[in-house]
Amino acid sequence: MIERKMYVNKIIPFIGKPFIKILTGIRRSGKSTIMLMLINTLKGMEISENQIFHTKFDSLEYENLTTKRIIKIVKIKIS
Repeated sequence: MIERKMYVNKIIPFIGKPFIKILTGIRRSGKSTIMLMLINTLKGMEISENQIFHTKFDSLEYENLTTKRIIKIVKIKIS
């Protein structure tokens, strides 16, 4: 795994702020790696795992994904 500390450090100040954080980039550019690094950072900040929601929507399970289905998935996982 290539660590991308610079990107993580730029995102950290926005943790806990009322903004939605979106990672974008071309395919295979490290978005998932950055997300996993952020999750590890959150765990290091003593944030419990049940407060962290992470899903990879590139699975075939989500092939016919709609906005309504995304909302249903999120509601199930956070309840």
